[in-house]
Amino acid sequence: MKKVTIIGAGLSGLTIARILTDNDFEVEVFEQKEEIGGAIIDKIIDNKLVHIYGPHIFHTSNEEVWNFINKYEKFKLFNYYAKVNVDNIEYDFPINAKSVEKISNHLKLDTKAILKKLSTYDRIITLKQLFELNNDLGKWIWENNFVNYSSKMWDLPIDKIDNSIIERIKMLSTNEKNYFPLEKNVAIPTIGYFNFIKNLAKDIKINTNVNINNKVLELSNNNIVVFTGSVDELFNYKFGQLQYRSLKFDIVKEDWSFDVGCVNLPQHPNYTRKSNFNYFYNFQQTNEYVCYETPCYYNGTNLRLYPISSNTSNAEIYTKYKSELGKYQNIFLAGRAGTYKYLDMDKIIAQAFEIANEIINKYKM
Repeated sequence: MKKVTIIGAGLSGLTIARILTDNDFEVEVFEQKEEIGGAIIDKIIDNKLVHIYGPHIFHTSNEEVWNFINKYEKFKLFNYYAKVNVDNIEYDFPINAKSVEKISNHLKLDTKAILKKLSTYDRIITLKQLFELNNDLGKWIWENNFVNYSSKMWDLPIDKIDNSIIERIKMLSTNEKNYFPLEKNVAIPTIGYFNFIKNLAKDIKINTNVNINNKVLELSNNNIVVFTGSVDELFNYKFGQLQYRSLKFDIVKEDWSFDVGCVNLPQHPNYTRKSNFNYFYNFQQTNEYVCYETPCYYNGTNLRLYPISSNTSNAEIYTKYKSELGKYQNIFLAGRAGTYKYLDMDKIIAQAFEIANEIINKYKM
């Protein structure tokens, strides 16, 4: 059995399709939407490249993943900086020594003593250490940066949000401004994700505007199937519907006065952040396309972007579907929706490597 049907032409599905095609499998991909590429698609509007579903900065320390993506498009390294706007105070984000200084002065604390103690900490600091620096400082940063933003993003009280999500945000004891301080490579495609997708999908048979989810279980009798959608669809939601958060993207043309690519807006009643795409490419700062992001639930027409896997009910529902799927030997789940995990792009590709290699080892003659 070397015929593979892949459901979904996003980053996960296309990566698996590419690897299996290069290993002599007969691969056919089916995508519900008109365009391939999933959430990473971008388009040229008025001679400017716009990320349709918000900024996608590729960051990784995985050299295998880095070498893979650069086979299909040259990714250029760059410094991705962001800020936060709270009480009309702008400061670096992730929180760094300069942020601490600015916030401490705003709160009229003993800034000199706080910075002296901060300088004795390791490069990456924890929330606990922020409170150790000064309780009022820690409380202000926690409430204004984490509670407001995360609660709005996930529509959950902060104590109900999985720690792994909170821990994604790093804080620094230095003046560094890198948004991804632990990653070796922070980059964007030189031409665009559209070019990366085109090259990744070259010579692969792809059908768009086609939904064959209701045939997946039957197809698995005679085909290897990789499914990157939400597993509850395969069983007509018999155990319940898995929940996802999504985003509404408002792309507008306006002046941009900031010297960074992204500004977090934790106090705004709706938006979580705004981003300037032109910052990624030529650093012109006026009259740019700016993207505002508003969190919402998946409603059947928008994208399933963030699995709410920390919710106990959702976790139990997903476990039931995984158990039910165990009755079918030739189906592999992949991607954020398929595996119900909040994965960054590099982790999606690394996962795709594992799944493709499992298929090769199991089925290749």
